Amino acid sequence: MARVRFSIGPGDRVLWFLAWNPRWVIAIAVIVAAAAWYSLHSPWAVLAGLLLMWPWLAGVRLVRRRTPEIHKEQLGSLHRDVLTRIDADSTTATVFILDPHFEQPHGVLKTAAETHFLVLALAEHALYIFEPVLATWRTLTFEPLSCGLKEYPYQEIRTVGVVDDNILLKLPLGQEVRFEIGPIAVKVANDLRSRISPYGRNARPHLPNRTGAAPAADLSVGPAREGPILSRDAGEPTEEPPADEPRYCFIRQSNLNRILEHSGHLEI
Repeated sequence: MARVRFSIGPGDRVLWFLAWNPRWVIAIAVIVAAAAWYSLHSPWAVLAGLLLMWPWLAGVRLVRRRTPEIHKEQLGSLHRDVLTRIDADSTTATVFILDPHFEQPHGVLKTAAETHFLVLALAEHALYIFEPVLATWRTLTFEPLSCGLKEYPYQEIRTVGVVDDNILLKLPLGQEVRFEIGPIAVKVANDLRSRISPYGRNARPHLPNRTGAAPAADLSVGPAREGPILSRDAGEPTEEPPADEPRYCFIRQSNLNRILEHSGHLEI
């Protein structure tokens, strides 16, 4: 997927290049200072070489000033792209975008040459995780939102945990999904837990089967048959329990695991 180059003026583009490539400036300054010293034999020749360092200093100031502004614009652009990709709006979905290495000090420019945007979205019925988006600050080029997208419906998420700066999801059949989201992992996990809570055992709203999987088996319990109840241990008839006592329906674990493999909703 083609990268997008951020547009700045031609003069600022030259200063931006010099700020990230000081070796060119230093090499030219040394050559000019040496040539002036050789021809003039004066200490003032060194000053001529030092004056050539001014474009680099101007470029450093430009990078420090414009980088936070450009970073903010990229966050807004990614936010809009995420909502478009998942076909949602800001009223029903929460988008989290984090660049964990952006605010860390990196030399004179105080910016890393490359950083990655970590992107995920909590929509109305599912969690969406995107592949990290590369930002190359040296050349002001940015990758668009990746086509690599993973969707986890809320009814398939069993538990949500936090390990360091990673979120750990427990899925059916013991599957685990771990992804990094940085220091906001606890906030994201709490928001995710609040969204999956209506899909718990006691309250699972019916959702359309969007994955094309076969519909889940009907486990509705029919009317109880009349007659004595056989004791599990002795195999002898026992008395019928009172009508107000709870009744239970048992299912083999192997059959339950097979049914839970489908993403369709189960009404038991």
